[in-house]
Amino acid sequence: MTATAERSEQKRENADVQAKWSYSDSLESALPPGCGNPETVLLQNFLRTYLPGEALSYADDRVTMTMFMREPARYISDEHLLGKILGLKQYRITQLWRDVRALKARDVVTFNDWNVVSSATRGAVSDATQALLDEALRCVSRSPPGPQVSDEHHKLAEERSWYRSVYNASWSFVESGHASAPMGMIVVDTECVGEPPRMWEEHEVDVTPFTGEADAVVSGTDDGLELLLLISKRGWPLYSFMEGMFAAFVRREVVRAWNILKRGIDNRRANGGTSPRRLYSLLGTPGIGKTAAVGPFLLHQLLHCSPATIGAVLYVVGNCGYVFFKLGSRAGTVKKYHYVCDALAVVNELADEGVQGCAIFDSSKLENVTNLPIGTWDVVVFNGPDEEIFYKIEEQTIVSYILFNGYNRRELMGLHAWDLHKRGSGFFPILCSSNWSVLESRAETVGPVPRYLRDGNSYENMCSSISRCIRCFPDDQRDFLINTLLYRVEWLPNVHVSYPLKIVQVKHGVCEHFATGPCSSAVEIEMRRVLLGDQRLRRQLMWRLVWCPETCVRMFEMFGVCMLLYRNVSKLIVKKLARLPCACSCPRDDAARRGTQVYQFPTEHEVISCNVRGNPNATQMSVKTGVLYIPDLLGFPLFSAFYFTMGSSANSTAAGCKWERDGNAEQPGSLVLVGLVVASREGGGTPACAVVQFTEQMAECFNDWDVVRGGLRWAMVYFQHHSSAAMVNRQACVVSEGAMSEEDCENVRLLWDEAEQQQVQLDEEIIDALLAH
Repeated sequence: MTATAERSEQKRENADVQAKWSYSDSLESALPPGCGNPETVLLQNFLRTYLPGEALSYADDRVTMTMFMREPARYISDEHLLGKILGLKQYRITQLWRDVRALKARDVVTFNDWNVVSSATRGAVSDATQALLDEALRCVSRSPPGPQVSDEHHKLAEERSWYRSVYNASWSFVESGHASAPMGMIVVDTECVGEPPRMWEEHEVDVTPFTGEADAVVSGTDDGLELLLLISKRGWPLYSFMEGMFAAFVRREVVRAWNILKRGIDNRRANGGTSPRRLYSLLGTPGIGKTAAVGPFLLHQLLHCSPATIGAVLYVVGNCGYVFFKLGSRAGTVKKYHYVCDALAVVNELADEGVQGCAIFDSSKLENVTNLPIGTWDVVVFNGPDEEIFYKIEEQTIVSYILFNGYNRRELMGLHAWDLHKRGSGFFPILCSSNWSVLESRAETVGPVPRYLRDGNSYENMCSSISRCIRCFPDDQRDFLINTLLYRVEWLPNVHVSYPLKIVQVKHGVCEHFATGPCSSAVEIEMRRVLLGDQRLRRQLMWRLVWCPETCVRMFEMFGVCMLLYRNVSKLIVKKLARLPCACSCPRDDAARRGTQVYQFPTEHEVISCNVRGNPNATQMSVKTGVLYIPDLLGFPLFSAFYFTMGSSANSTAAGCKWERDGNAEQPGSLVLVGLVVASREGGGTPACAVVQFTEQMAECFNDWDVVRGGLRWAMVYFQHHSSAAMVNRQACVVSEGAMSEEDCENVRLLWDEAEQQQVQLDEEIIDALLAH
């Protein structure tokens, strides 16, 4: 073939190429014939088609090609087989189709769109896809140029892309009930859009605990659903639609907040639009997901409401306002306003035109609150930003308060399971550690608050502020600490919650109300130490213990041992002690009984730190007699307090006399441990594991515990509230089958049977003696 002929042939080929595509053509037209939609084609079927007979057992029948292409090694462990799959021409074609469909979700559909695409969007697809589309675009460019894309057209495409990203956000969920998985939980990536594939029933989320159950451990659900994840490919307004993988963590509390808002919307639709529009104030502890979870979920759900019911949505976050249009020429777009006042002006115009809508206000800009479309739209304000502003609003309309409770332990486990699953796959890490035991330990210090578990700096800053925050209360406000421990602080819903406290919704009789309590056991410990170390506050505690019917039982359990610090009260209690029967299997003579019988209580006390090995500032102490040891942790195992005394000289033990280690356990005056149990009512027995836990705590608190425990004798004194019946039977030690070794069970049984048990009830005479102080 001559050179002239070759040039003619090349011109004909170029002409064919130019005739094949134009700027308005879809990007899919440049792709080879595909192998089906990667989001629906199963990996199992792909292998059956292109590698027949090649280890189909490796492929789960729920794994799609999209899921496989994200993490190939997760689903195919055979490296040889994995290499064959990745080398298939059909696999590379499937990757191209996946990338082009991902571009389509971002409103990059035609060659015109690809010609003006941002660098961030280009980076979201593979190099092979970029090269193919760039080559096709060069061919299109040799044809007569199409119309130039204006800045307005590009901006409109971006606004549509943002809207579709939120509207078409996909769902994943964390599921429990899988014994072989870490913590028994797995993540299921469904990638379905619209309604979630699974959801809790309304009665499962609308649960309000009683005050004493606010911190109870929540058990798993019957269907195993622990957490829902809502994922927008373009991000969310709170991140300014920054391209990255951010998921909104939808807990039961998030769904409960939506149910309250939806109930008002549904009632208004049922009443023909005559029901009043409501102003809602969402209240909750800082850092538990109001901005990162409730806001995105409410926005997503509102966009899926009927346009006749919700025709537009205003989302104010930080310094920006976003208006999502569902009606008119701008339907399906979102407009970003850099000044909130501009967004509010647009919204109020829509309201004047009769467009129904809802506003979500998550900003501290006080000047904009009064300009919200209150009365014409439903409005949800995250945490009353200013007391004065909210008083003004309450003068104009009724505020409905939605309390948003924090994470419980299982939800934090579900968040950790998601974080582990998505690490290294483009999603931003949520928690500071991949070790659950580390996270659990830190949550005991700063509370189950994701904001403070996000990284080491956040955690350390919160740790260092606990003592400072609690001890800075003025003396005339120390009563606040008592109310906080009791979850009895009167909550003003128009002020912020302050760390290290948390706000919870609890039942109070047949009603519900807001209560404030310590956010963690470390905060509880610090509060308790402050109260126990202040003599004036102890008097206040005793007064509350007697005169406050609603809290006296709880106060008795928490601080009843402090009665013994008043000598005339402790003497009266000794006189009223009643001995409980000995164990049938362990008869004891009168001399042995007198050796462990209580004749007086110590008046010196010392608050001991629990878990001292985990606290670098704490030190172990030596065992002393005549000192009432009060643990700083309310959940201390077995006893509310305890002290040591000499069995043969219980009447004259000198306070502070240090126990000598050299063989005193074998002398006539052997050491006796007297444990005090303060309970509001008679229990069903003491778990044997509590005895083991107590001895472990003692080994951490006392450096000579292993020396003295061998010759130690035990006695137990039960304090009961006047509202409970007096004990007449010996308290049993309950051993759960399989919970302990046989040797430990036998040791605990012998110790318990040999222990002397006495009880006393708080009666009017003791109360009168207490009031004398």
